[in-house]
Amino acid sequence: MTAKDCTSFQHDLLRFDPTQTREGQNPRQIEPALILCEALSDDVPRTYQVLGLGRGGTSAICAILHSLGIPVAIDWKPGLNWPAYCTYEDTDLNDSLRVLEAMPCPTSADTARLRAAIEKRNAAYSVWGFKTPFASRYQHLIAPLVRNLHVIYVGRDLVAILGREVAYGDWLDLGQWWRRTLQLERMLLWWLSEWTGPLVCVSYERLLKDPERAIRKLSPFLRVSPNEVQLAAACAAVTRPGK
Repeated sequence: MTAKDCTSFQHDLLRFDPTQTREGQNPRQIEPALILCEALSDDVPRTYQVLGLGRGGTSAICAILHSLGIPVAIDWKPGLNWPAYCTYEDTDLNDSLRVLEAMPCPTSADTARLRAAIEKRNAAYSVWGFKTPFASRYQHLIAPLVRNLHVIYVGRDLVAILGREVAYGDWLDLGQWWRRTLQLERMLLWWLSEWTGPLVCVSYERLLKDPERAIRKLSPFLRVSPNEVQLAAACAAVTRPGK
């Protein structure tokens, strides 16, 4: 599917009239995952980037990728303050991203360390994935460096995210949290509105409600056909405590 085809598909989706659904369908039923632009063919090297807000479900999506055999958290190093369960952070890759985060206006000239980390993974894997919560401000710098980028956007109820932040004691200033979160979400959605490559959007709440259905919907985008063991492992990874 070409970029033009993807753009046309997204426009058709925006014009979708639920009253015109096929006979027998429930027009109010919302799928847990919407593929807005199909994945490339199986024989094409590709990289899956999981986008979303912090505490917004990116770890759950990475858990699915891991359970279905797609390498993620390739360089994960748990530290003293990390939880006992794997958050699927790629330490080396994320450290290179934090270099950009510390810069007021990062440019492509500042991406040498990130480029080296990505090239290292490309050399080792034809298909791999990583998550980047809070990448909104420099997503435009990441995308050109990644081989055949496939984007998985996970959205979560902002009040639920706030509850997780409060539980972890990360934020004391509620007003500051709302302003920062809305700014990051707006930048991320703006970038997604301009993205014409492979894209799937996942509802975190609907993923939790019916993980098997969500994983089956997501599987064609990942170009995998999970067996029952893999499917059970992916469902368990999504629903385990701490997620």
